[in-house]
Amino acid sequence: MPPKKRKKRRPGRKENGCVRREARHKSDVWAWDFVFDRTTSGSAIKCLTIVDEFTRQVSLRKRVWC
Repeated sequence: MPPKKRKKRRPGRKENGCVRREARHKSDVWAWDFVFDRTTSGSAIKCLTIVDEFTRQVSLRKRVWC
């Protein structure tokens, strides 16, 4: 058997597993997310949402029909 490979460690603190920046002013930190869903007819929808972390306002919401 081949030797077992060690897992790579994630950067950051071990409690969270990654380093997160806290927003200090408007347009400092942005969060983005893809959301997938289906319509009643069965076609797929993919949405990209971008949010300003400081103001919590959505700056972009783009829908793509697949």
